[in-house]
Amino acid sequence: MLAAGLPGTMKKSGTRNTDLINLDKVPELINSFVAGNEKEVWLVFENPEELWQNFKSHFILIQAAGGVVREDDKFLFIFRRGKWDLPKGKIDKGETAECAALREVEEECGISSLSILKNLPTTWHIYQSPYPGSLGKWILKETIWYEMYHETIEDLKPQTEEGITEARWIRTTGFDQILRNTYPNLEQIIRLYL
Repeated sequence: MLAAGLPGTMKKSGTRNTDLINLDKVPELINSFVAGNEKEVWLVFENPEELWQNFKSHFILIQAAGGVVREDDKFLFIFRRGKWDLPKGKIDKGETAECAALREVEEECGISSLSILKNLPTTWHIYQSPYPGSLGKWILKETIWYEMYHETIEDLKPQTEEGITEARWIRTTGFDQILRNTYPNLEQIIRLYL
């Protein structure tokens, strides 16, 4: 996680604070973070909005939406590329985040009868593009999350063409297995339900 802070931010254990004097250093700091083993880097700058705009300018920006789907006391997870994940995907041009989230959950898990209950915190993550035309370039992905309710019992059908090998309902008592093998940016969403 990279985060912007205000001057005087205290250093947390296992993190590195960087007093950012020159915005031209942002690409160097991003590369250092990616190549290093720190879990967090706090960039301290007087104008966090200016820093955020500069930071974003070094990436291809993608917006996605997804859902934390509940069915009574169970939650829907997918297993993709060796990790537990939540169903999500890119927002199509002209599509709202709510429609994209519902569509992606339906496509990735093979279910319908979903309704959005509330907004959840947005997550951000970076990765290198695996796509032709932008291969190797850095992507900054914003995922807008919604809590959803699934109203009927349906068989789950994982979208294998998207690399999803399993879709499973899991109770909160099973979240330990999920947290041991998921992405760090999803932990904050999953922990909302513990």
